[in-house]
Amino acid sequence: MQAIAWLQLKQVLGDKKVFFIGLFLAFPILLSSAFTPSRELGESVSAAIFLFLIYPQTTCGLLALLYGSSILCSELDGKTITYLFTRPIPKWKIFVAKILAIIGFLTGPTLASFVVSWVVIGSPGGFRFVFGFALAIAFSIAVCTSIFFLISVFFRKRPMVVGVIYGMVEFALSFIPALISTMTATYFLRSIVACVFNLHLRREEVERLVGAASVPVAVLTLLGITVGAMALGCWLITKREQVIVEAV
Repeated sequence: MQAIAWLQLKQVLGDKKVFFIGLFLAFPILLSSAFTPSRELGESVSAAIFLFLIYPQTTCGLLALLYGSSILCSELDGKTITYLFTRPIPKWKIFVAKILAIIGFLTGPTLASFVVSWVVIGSPGGFRFVFGFALAIAFSIAVCTSIFFLISVFFRKRPMVVGVIYGMVEFALSFIPALISTMTATYFLRSIVACVFNLHLRREEVERLVGAASVPVAVLTLLGITVGAMALGCWLITKREQVIVEAV
């Protein structure tokens, strides 16, 4: 698995998309330089909302979509999946290694971009603020990469289009009160930021607009979504060999 992960990492580092990633992660920093905190909400709360929308919600999702949806498709388009499957490694381990490599590759630069943006807007909230967002960013990348990988297994032809639609629907559902919002990853990502940062909002606002799950519950739920989506995608690839052969 380590060899597959290293091979995947070398592939993404050698891809022209790396330059795009650098420019893409510089854009939130430019936006942060123009950030003006809301007087009504307060500097720290408005900064949390601003940075959450930019990083865990948007930047992480788009990066995960770009790479997560191409994990399988790039192998099919490049006709290299047959070579991978001839290795003496279970097929599911091959794609788990590739997914983990992508998650690791995206998490580091995204966290670095976030820290720079946090400094630019005045370093609000201290260490708790950074820690909460670091958790949210890491889990956002992990969850989204796994989900978009799973989507690419179901929808081979247009996984990115389906991924964009999924992202918009999921974000909208996360604001619906009661049970529906708690069925989305966004709800638990917001809960991490709210709990670690200790946002002082009325309970109704927390439940509807932020998220009321505790940090352990949010972390375990997001971890379950990540592992579940990854496992289902790998299992389907293993069971649908005839489709892969046809695609190649």
